[in-house]
This record gives sequence, C-alpha cells and structure tokens, in this order.
Amino acid sequence: MSLASIPDRLCDELSLCHEGETIGQRLINRELNDLKNIAFWKGVVGEFVGCLLLIVFAVGMGLKQDGTEGPPLLQVAIGGGIVLAVIIKALSTVSGGIVNPAITVGCLITGQISLAKCLVYITFQSAGAIAGAGLLKITVPYSYVGTLGVIAPGEGVSSLEALGAEIIINFLLLFVTVAMLDPGRPDAQGYVPFMIGLIATVDSLFAAPISGGCMNPIRSLGPAVIQETYENAWIYWVGPMIGAVAGSLCYDLLFATQPFGLRRLFKSPEVPDAEKAYPKKLEKKSGEPLPKHVEKNYHKTEKYNQKSEKIYQKKPGNDDQVGDLLPKRYCHIDPRENESGI
Repeated sequence: MSLASIPDRLCDELSLCHEGETIGQRLINRELNDLKNIAFWKGVVGEFVGCLLLIVFAVGMGLKQDGTEGPPLLQVAIGGGIVLAVIIKALSTVSGGIVNPAITVGCLITGQISLAKCLVYITFQSAGAIAGAGLLKITVPYSYVGTLGVIAPGEGVSSLEALGAEIIINFLLLFVTVAMLDPGRPDAQGYVPFMIGLIATVDSLFAAPISGGCMNPIRSLGPAVIQETYENAWIYWVGPMIGAVAGSLCYDLLFATQPFGLRRLFKSPEVPDAEKAYPKKLEKKSGEPLPKHVEKNYHKTEKYNQKSEKIYQKKPGNDDQVGDLLPKRYCHIDPRENESGI
C-alpha cells in the first residue's frame, strides 16, 4: 500500500461501515484490523529498514575528517533529499515510505492511519534510526566520527529560535505532503517521493544555519543516543510535531478538494444502507439531453438494479457482491445532479 493510497483506503473503510456503528466503534475496529494484518507488520519492518538506511546515508554524507571543513551545505542538502526520495519510492508499496515520525503524526491527526499504526511505526522508526547511527559509527574511520552528526542550534541561536525554525520547516513539509495525498488532485499522482525529497532539500538549506535543519525527529535521535548527547534533543521532537500538526490540518481543513482527513472520518456514509441494497433507477430530472457517454448506458441501469435486488434476496447481508455493483450504478448518475462528489 503506497502512501498516496491511504486516503482512498480510509474512504473505502468508512463507506462499508454497518448501520448503527458509532465513530468510537469504527475507530476501535480500525485499530484491531491493523494489528491483525500481516501487511501491517511487513510495513513496520519496512519502516525500520528505511530509517536505518536514511540515517546511514543522510548523516554519513555530512561527516568530515578531523581538521577539515567538510562537504558544503548544498551538497549535503541535495544528497539528503535524493536519499529520502529514493527510500520513499522503494518502500511505497510496503509501508508507504513514511520514515518520519512527524509525517506519521500528520497522517494520524488527518485520519489517514490508525493510532496503533502511528505508535508502532514511530517506535520502529526510532529503533531503526538508533541502529543506523550505531552501524555508521562502527563503519566509518574513527577520524570521521566526530560528533556523528548530532544536531544542535547554530552559533548564537537560542533554543526558542531553533524551535521556531523547526516548526516552520515542518509546517511546509506536512503542508506539501498532505497536498500530495489529496485524493481529489490527480496532478499529484506519482510525484510524492520527488516532492518530499525536494521539500527536504529546501528545508535543510533554510534551517541548517539556525537549527541544523533536522526536520525529522529520528535524524536527531539516532546520533544523540549513540553519542549520549541529549542537551537539545527536545527541540527536534517538539518543533517537528507542532509543525506537523499545524501544516497537515491547515491544508486538510482549508484547502483539500474533498474531505479525506478528520472531516471525512466524522462524516456519515454518503450512501444510505437501504440504497446500497436497492439502488434506485436513474431518473432524468432535467429536460436537457444527457451527454452521449451517459445516454449510451442510461437504459442499462435497470439491469444493474435487478441483478442487485436478486443477489440481495438470494443471500441477505451479502454486502460484498451488492457493493461491487455500486460503482457501476454511480458511474451513470447525471453529472448535472451529482453535487456530492462521489
């Protein structure tokens, strides 16, 4: 399951909810279904490996030999963005390639993943980062280890200023990420890894002199744990989380083309249960002629209705087969009357 498919998966789950099911029951069922799914645990391992590789390469390309200036900021920023995009693409069908607790939280508060998945993902993302930092330390020559890429505010920068910079860059990161996941934007399909890598590069160039341009809590956590340096660790968890929540909610609540986050989660199913079992025949509500592609299939609707009713009478409660007919029925709705966006 790719990251871009999460909104569609959520919509499918909500459209199949049972009559009388409360929002709380719906959420609990989502949690339990995730934990029982083997694909979920496969994704967990994918996040661990992805974060391990991200730390090894993103931190490793910024290391320098003692007494030297090290690689320029532009090289490190571009390299880190490319590595991130490649890892996201590689894991897109495994875990979605999130590899960032801030993005994980953004997906949670917009209703795109369950709480169980969020907590387990963050745990294994953190473990992967620590393992990656440890692997990097024993791999590179001792003269290159130095601080092992431990992030700290720039010279003369206060903790609050560094915190503000982290909030800003993570706001941009999540704003763009949620925009790329908007199911009503076909123009974004296929560009999610590239755009996230590009934003990571921009954020690094902007915030590196101020806060170090962490942007990803595990980027700070891994080296800090291995080097046992926790003085500024709180900045790189609090800042990214605040920015993630603000950025994701800003796009979801104000600019999304259709409800796919919190609004979609708390919205009642758009198709009544009775109508799922017995779809009504399409009626012309206007004297204007229908488009040719609709007129061609207009009279086929009755056949679909009869087949749906026959299945329902033969096997009451067989929602799967009846549900398979719904897309066909809604394909023939008069577009002039289709204001619900289905």
